[in-house]
Amino acid sequence: MQRLTNHELLPRIIFEKNHKCEICGELKFTKPYFQIIRRSREPLHLINSDIDDLKFVQTKGRKKYFVIFIDDCIRYCYFYLFKSKYKTLEIFKHYKNKVEN
Repeated sequence: MQRLTNHELLPRIIFEKNHKCEICGELKFTKPYFQIIRRSREPLHLINSDIDDLKFVQTKGRKKYFVIFIDDCIRYCYFYLFKSKYKTLEIFKHYKNKVEN
């Protein structure tokens, strides 16, 4: 920037050698570490789930939604396909009965 100012390509700017840009200072900060996540110690105590659609793709059975259930303790995953979102509760009940047995 000083060279550009000297060659009159930029308007005259007064530079202070000890001045520190706030943005530059923030970018140099290190990110804090993630906190340690405490996993569940009992199977079926905490179940993580996600539901989504297959984005313009359907299976042979015309199923276009899926749900995933993951047990936080044992990290075992169940994956279900279905036709409409209103069946999610029914699928969860099926999953719960299957896993409890």
